[in-house]
Amino acid sequence: MEKHPERIYHWQNSQLSIARHYGWCKFNGEDYVIAYNEEGQPLVRADLLKKPKSVKKKNEQVAAQLPLQPNAEVSGARTASAGLPG
Repeated sequence: MEKHPERIYHWQNSQLSIARHYGWCKFNGEDYVIAYNEEGQPLVRADLLKKPKSVKKKNEQVAAQLPLQPNAEVSGARTASAGLPG
């Protein structure tokens, strides 16, 4: 199994600079995305930035238990018909 680097620094002036235009690039078969919030903005392997499915599932369960906002559908309907004659 090949080892792929977790982060690639000083990529801005190399062939990997194409990532600036797309926000990501593929290098040695791995997807790398720009970590804008880190110092030096390295390219970080995409699988390191993904949340585990268990965290996503837990967040969905918590969201399902929250009550709906009052007038949520009414306010959405008003914005959809705003500006229409009649």
